[in-house]
Amino acid sequence: MAALLIVVVTVAFSLFVWGVEPFQTWEWGLSDRLFRYQDASPRIVVAGIDEETLEEYGRLGDWPRSLHADALENLQEAGAKGVAMDILFVEESEEDEELAAALALLEAPVILATAPLNRVESDGAVPAFETVLAPPASLQAGDPYLAHAHLPEDSDGVARRVPLAIRDAEGREYPALSLAALYLFFPQELPEQLALDGGSLDVLGREVPLGEAASMRINFVGGADRFDFISYGKIISGEFEPPDVDNWVVLVGETAAGTGDRHQTPVASAPLPGLYLHANALDTLLRSRFLQEVGRTGTLLSMLALGAIAALALPRINLRWGLVVTLALAVAYALSVWTAFDRGWVLAMLNPLILVALVLVINLSHRVTSEAMARREVRELFGRYISPDVATELVERADRGDLRLGGELRQITALFADLRGFTSLSERLPASEVVDYLNRCFGIIIGHVVAHRGMVNKFGGDAIVAIWNAPQECPDHAFEACQAALASVEELDRAAEPDPSLSEARFGFGINTGEALVGNVGSLGRSEYTAVGDSVNLAARICGVAPGGEAWIGPTTQEILAGRLSTEHLGSFSLKGKEEAVPLFRLQPGEP
Repeated sequence: MAALLIVVVTVAFSLFVWGVEPFQTWEWGLSDRLFRYQDASPRIVVAGIDEETLEEYGRLGDWPRSLHADALENLQEAGAKGVAMDILFVEESEEDEELAAALALLEAPVILATAPLNRVESDGAVPAFETVLAPPASLQAGDPYLAHAHLPEDSDGVARRVPLAIRDAEGREYPALSLAALYLFFPQELPEQLALDGGSLDVLGREVPLGEAASMRINFVGGADRFDFISYGKIISGEFEPPDVDNWVVLVGETAAGTGDRHQTPVASAPLPGLYLHANALDTLLRSRFLQEVGRTGTLLSMLALGAIAALALPRINLRWGLVVTLALAVAYALSVWTAFDRGWVLAMLNPLILVALVLVINLSHRVTSEAMARREVRELFGRYISPDVATELVERADRGDLRLGGELRQITALFADLRGFTSLSERLPASEVVDYLNRCFGIIIGHVVAHRGMVNKFGGDAIVAIWNAPQECPDHAFEACQAALASVEELDRAAEPDPSLSEARFGFGINTGEALVGNVGSLGRSEYTAVGDSVNLAARICGVAPGGEAWIGPTTQEILAGRLSTEHLGSFSLKGKEEAVPLFRLQPGEP
């Protein structure tokens, strides 16, 4: 349930930030890094109006249009299949008729650019504009193709897509310059109206995926260095090699620094001339290297799968492996995004990675909170039976994974306390009073065990077991256990004084020191921290023979005390499980 909640919360958050700034800008920035530089189609030639051309012929706006007529004639003679001119001829000129006549005589088709102004609401997917600046009627007399050179930018100022068509206020449709240029390679005519209201467009047998505003995402091959280039000035003068353009389509436009329209792109740090964006778009169309952006549904499915893996795996592993798994998932998804992009699918990268990170953060927060609560519960639980520092030691060892099934051999001191006369007590008093008396006695014993750094290990009816030197080290464990027993006997005697009927109900104590196996004992589903071994059994046997109101100790404990406490040798006793008699000693109050 917790894993499902984590996935739902993180998916909801990731979808909430879908398309929201700055997340959308970051998403675009990540996808921009997926482009691989490669050579463009050699069938596309860029004829740039560069610095050399401007130096030779002056500012573009001052050129006589006869220069363009000369260039077009030279390109036709060189065998060009067609020319797309990213140059706006919006003002009438005395030489329009000359250029129009040249256009009419050319066998190679020519495309002239238009520019939209003032976008308005559109009834369909195709963007509409109030005005579209087009060549004057005198120039259109040459029957050129008209296409728009509009290159919209995303909200981060980067141009990544091109609308395949636009419409003016009268409903006339203008195809994209790159789309019109594609038809120059083929004998088919470009339709006057394109079916752009669906999710894709069939262009010469190519299924072009459409995005918002009937746009195609450009699959960039690179900048200026990726396309064959000829200075437009050399085309005007005829100083170029005809094989350079034979059977190819030529794109004409401004490339000189500080001229023409320039745009930030995913493949160049400096703005690129718009001519190169049209060239990249034409390369995308010509080689069918389309990019299909995966929408919310596809992204949601990938996020659910990724989130489910993370949410199910992370709670089951520790922090270190959690970080490793998170990194592995992020790398695996990034590689899948790169592979998909190389095959024409644009997967969202940021939202799924945010999801994985959020799953990790939420899981860690949940784990830290849960562990803190668990630690507090452990301390509160054990704090009644052991000292706070021993409880802390237990928690820390559990965190380190030291409290595993099994354990270690360690010298400990075990204390058993058993109520004598319990049967007669229960016969004389109501059950509630018997339980109350037991609780008071246990409270006294527990208090002294805890005060002397011991751990109450278990209860058994009217008996109690405590151990020293485990789990926390207690170097003077034998002495501390004996002190706890003496203090308990003394206080229990005082507690019984007001009621003579309790005089026969006294606790007998048995203490022994020796090696024992200490640790978690039980099964994986249920275990407890305890001590087992012959030395522990001997402590139980000593308790069995010790009378009420006395604390008896074994020989090893006596030897370790080395006269630090007053004891009385009671002789040797035959105890169950022991072949030889065991010398026992009684602890006595006062100085030795």
